[in-house]
Amino acid sequence: MRGRMLVSALIGAAVGLTAAAHADMVRFIDMQEKTFSLQTGDYTVTYAPFSDQGGWIHILRSGTKNGIATKLANGQHLDVTDAGAGEGPIYGWDEPRKDNEMFRSLTCEDRADTLEVRIASERRWATFDSRLTAYRAYPGLLRWTVTATAKEDKAFGGKSSPVYTRAIRPAPPCTP
Repeated sequence: MRGRMLVSALIGAAVGLTAAAHADMVRFIDMQEKTFSLQTGDYTVTYAPFSDQGGWIHILRSGTKNGIATKLANGQHLDVTDAGAGEGPIYGWDEPRKDNEMFRSLTCEDRADTLEVRIASERRWATFDSRLTAYRAYPGLLRWTVTATAKEDKAFGGKSSPVYTRAIRPAPPCTP
């Protein structure tokens, strides 16, 4: 696998209000060298990879106890927001997959129309550039992308050539 793989997702409810009316609803609460906390509408987003949060980005709605958590791209060879080697039963794979220094950097940018957080991390097989964006015009809307760049052309479990291929024909046009 050579090149890049892109994972993108959107969460939240977009409300069509002006950015000026809600500029204070989308803001950084805290920015540190390795952690951040931001507010977007009714939601608070926090990331503290070296705490007991274990590399999870937590998204919590105001006035609630429970929220959601994400590692942006999670899995045996990913965990792009994890700070280092995992612990516990979820990490019981046969082969070692993590080193103790996977986290590389965190950058927070406060722009006129967005807040952007960039997390750089690395595994034995790839480097990752993860971006989390909050939009001032749409409090509560979050977008994240993860770009993986392979370090060498090698498949995880064998050959990198496809086992089965087929031609895909375009679908016929829809008619009312």
